[in-house]
Amino acid sequence: MQQEQKNMLLEIDRICSKYDINYSLAYGTLLGAVRHNGYIPWDTDTDIIISADDYKILCNKLVKHMDKKYVVHSIDYDDSYEFLMPRIGLSNVPHKWMHLDIFPMVGVPDNKVMQKLFIVIAYLIKKGYFIKKVNTKINYKNQPRKKWIANLAKVVLLPIPTKFFYNSFQKMKTKYPMKHSETICNICGSYGRRELLPKSYLEDQIKQEFEGSCFPTPKAWDDYLTQMYGDYMTPRK
Repeated sequence: MQQEQKNMLLEIDRICSKYDINYSLAYGTLLGAVRHNGYIPWDTDTDIIISADDYKILCNKLVKHMDKKYVVHSIDYDDSYEFLMPRIGLSNVPHKWMHLDIFPMVGVPDNKVMQKLFIVIAYLIKKGYFIKKVNTKINYKNQPRKKWIANLAKVVLLPIPTKFFYNSFQKMKTKYPMKHSETICNICGSYGRRELLPKSYLEDQIKQEFEGSCFPTPKAWDDYLTQMYGDYMTPRK
């Protein structure tokens, strides 16, 4: 799985280099680069971050120029897709089992209270859209309790159209342009307030070794990983 995902990462890197699109390794993938010079041994997915201004450009370039063995899963191309962030997968494998996630970074308000509210609203929009679109028979095939909860949530959300979550996401992406924001976040993140990052953490990049190749990472990777994971050099049990 990790070798296939590294090949996806190489393909993204090739296209980003060709079209001068900036991206960076993030989350567990960045942690793996720092701590293991590659994947965390038990990690089964790959994460990159890109500005919200560039991620649609990247997706368009990937659709046109990526090797045909790969496919872009995105709300812009697939109405049945259940996530607001795009991901790359193999054309013959369900994306649930094999994927590389592309997370869009956006600006947030300057006010600290409004920042926390922004994170909460973004999370609710992300979860609401997922519940509306997810196929519980596939996603929770062997998880009856989660399947029951997800189906109940679907009933609760019936009065709210899927378009509401989609439109809200599109508005939040552009409400606070990154160039005017000192603090940014992954609008599809799962780490709550830890997602609120000083823009300076990600402005400068370096290359780090990852599975025998070099990929862009934040120059301030220590600050980023410390905020996300605390003592990131000590593996969790």
